[in-house]
Amino acid sequence: MASISRKNNKGQSGLELVMLTSFALLAFSVVYLSFIDKDIDTISERINSLARKTTDDIAFDIRVAVTEGDGYEKNFTIAESFYGINYVVNTTDYLVFITMNDRSFLSHIPIENITGTITPGKNTIICSEGKIYANQ
Repeated sequence: MASISRKNNKGQSGLELVMLTSFALLAFSVVYLSFIDKDIDTISERINSLARKTTDDIAFDIRVAVTEGDGYEKNFTIAESFYGINYVVNTTDYLVFITMNDRSFLSHIPIENITGTITPGKNTIICSEGKIYANQ
């Protein structure tokens, strides 16, 4: 009879160990996933911040070109991508905007449109005959 009691205790101990390990694994998974979610939010905010800053910088350079007038020329470089996410720069209807995946960021410019396109990487802005040219 004593041996049957010992077998039940061993079986119960094994079951308790499995349950304790499962609970610890569940708790660890919940904590880990919450940290991953915060990291993703942080990276997303950094990308948004970089995109906003880039549109503001491009708009500023266009404003300076308009203000300085004919003969103004400036070379500048913008990021090839934001944390590996490619983007497109467009200028139209008094706006410069960056589009990437499902997001767009814009800044206002004092001219309806510019001739040429601004691309990720090296760019040149020129003001000639009252018009703004990009990479021409």
